[in-house]
Amino acid sequence: MPSIGGTEDPIPTRRLTDSFFKLINEEWQPQIIDDPDLPYQVYQAGKKANWSNREMIIARMLFETGARASEIIELTIGDYRARKSFQEVSTFNKGSHGRKVKFLRFSKDTVKRLNHYINTERKQLDPNHWGFDELPDDAPIFVTEWGTPLTYESWYYHWNKAMQINELKLNPHKARHWFVTTRLREIYNISQTEAEIQQRKDELIKYMKWKNQDTIKVYEHYFDEEKHRNAHDQMLESMEQREREYNAKRKAKRKQKPQLKLIKNSRDLEFDQDLQELLDGLE
Repeated sequence: MPSIGGTEDPIPTRRLTDSFFKLINEEWQPQIIDDPDLPYQVYQAGKKANWSNREMIIARMLFETGARASEIIELTIGDYRARKSFQEVSTFNKGSHGRKVKFLRFSKDTVKRLNHYINTERKQLDPNHWGFDELPDDAPIFVTEWGTPLTYESWYYHWNKAMQINELKLNPHKARHWFVTTRLREIYNISQTEAEIQQRKDELIKYMKWKNQDTIKVYEHYFDEEKHRNAHDQMLESMEQREREYNAKRKAKRKQKPQLKLIKNSRDLEFDQDLQELLDGLE
């Protein structure tokens, strides 16, 4: 199977695959997620399922950072301290063997939630009841009810429960694809030139730490088709407008009655000289 197919090793605790590409007509095609309200649907689902602050923070970080769930769940206090910005953390990447080779950036609201969690909910569960300042660098940010490091399996139970209650068929990895689609849309909207578009795409590739830079092409293909649809729709709307105008003109012409001018005698008309002499001879 080609790497673009998004194949993965099976995980016994997870029924839904993280694969993003589907084989359609002998071609691997991405299943684009482009619903701007998707994160908020998930947050509301979490509230209905009585998520704790921990689950809500992880969900928010999934959509805000584009990271894999494991890259967030396994964060340590040292990962947070390693970055100069309070909105960033260092983390590992798939295939980096635990080395912290990239960073994640999230919103100020998530920062408030994270600091509140560390110094309240997590502090109560910590064996030593330590807050952020006392915790060592290797201490996990997210812990279980027993104060042990949170695992993907333990966290996924809460995610899956919320999705089932609210009848949402969405595995966590789809948040990563939603993030890329949303970022690309923003790039196309704010860039003024092709050079700016390419520069921002390169920055996104570096942020996502994609080994194969062709990965972004499948997203670009989606936007190319979308741009064609928008342009085509404008052309069709223009054609419909012209058709309405054409039909309106024809209808107006049919309603117009011919204007007849009463002529008293032939002298009121201008004729060719030879024809005029002929008419004069008939009088």
